[in-house]
Parts: sequence; C-alpha cells; structure tokens
Amino acid sequence: MTEDQKRKYIEETVSKYLIVHEVDPKKKDLMELDKIGLKITFSAETPKDAQSVLTEYVSFVNQYILNQTNQEFKLGFNLRLDERKFTKEQIEENLTEAKKVQVENLTNALEIAKKAGVKDLSRENNNISVLEYMLGNVRLNIFDSKLADGTYLFMLGEKYLQAQLDSVENVKAYYYLKQNTKKLPQAQQIVSLK
Repeated sequence: MTEDQKRKYIEETVSKYLIVHEVDPKKKDLMELDKIGLKITFSAETPKDAQSVLTEYVSFVNQYILNQTNQEFKLGFNLRLDERKFTKEQIEENLTEAKKVQVENLTNALEIAKKAGVKDLSRENNNISVLEYMLGNVRLNIFDSKLADGTYLFMLGEKYLQAQLDSVENVKAYYYLKQNTKKLPQAQQIVSLK
C-alpha cells in the first residue's frame, strides 16, 4: 500500500469504527481517565486490523499535534521577537532624542558662558574650585543644584561645557541590548528548525 492509500484506509476505518462517547460525570465508578470527559472506543474486523489502524492513527495524531505545537511555538516566539525589536527601536529613538536635547542644552549653555565670559568653574561662581573637585575633596552634585536646570548650566564654564559637548557628540548612544542584537540571528535559526 502507498502512503496515500494507507491514509485513506485509516481515515475510512477510523470514521466508521471509532466512536467518541461523552462520559457521564454523575457516574459513581469513574476511573481517573474517565474524568477527562471523553471516552474513545474502536472496533475492527480482526484484532490485527484494530491494532494496525490504531497504531497508524496514534502516529498520525502525534505528528499532527507535533506540527500544531511547533506552529504555536513559532508564532509565539516570532511575536515576542517582534515585540523585542519594537522595544529596542523605541529605546534607540528615545536615546537619540535625549542625546539631541542634551547637545542642544550644552550648546546653548556654552554660548551663554562665552557671552558671559565664564571660562571655568571657579570658587567665585560656586565656592568650589576645579582642583578641589578633581582631587575628590568636594563633591559637585549637579542634579541637586540649579545647574541641573538648563538656565544655569552656563555657570559650569566654557571648558567644562566644551568637554561635555565633545563627549556627548562623539560618543554613540549605547544600549545594553546591543549584545542581544548579535544573538538575534541565532534565535531566528532556532525558530526555523522543525
């Protein structure tokens, strides 16, 4: 018999002799398997035929379930992968926008510092000298001071602002998922496997 003939024979035999019963849940002598809710019975002309058909039927059902499970896994995986890609793109856009705003703020503050003649962060401006700050004797917390506001940022002085601006402009926005991006092709290979 060819595979198509086998399949046709199994389908005909199963549709003719396979009976699915709903189990009465009120019955008192139910076994654990009966509690599932369905009971399947099968009869054939000979025991050999019954075993052959059931073996092929179980094999067919197993393959069908395997294919379904595989498709569901791939679908779920691809959805999560797309979600991660979208999140990554959003984060990169936000980082790019934040960098742009930071460059604008530093550029504006640098221009104001040049116009105001503030060359360097000094004791006269903030009671803190650059040397003391660099040696670690004084801690400058920009976020708690008025320097966090773009309006007063110029008080840091031209040197500091220019260094900050150069640093921000020359450093590419980096996100920790960069390493995971390298693993993306590997993940896609996993999905393509059967």
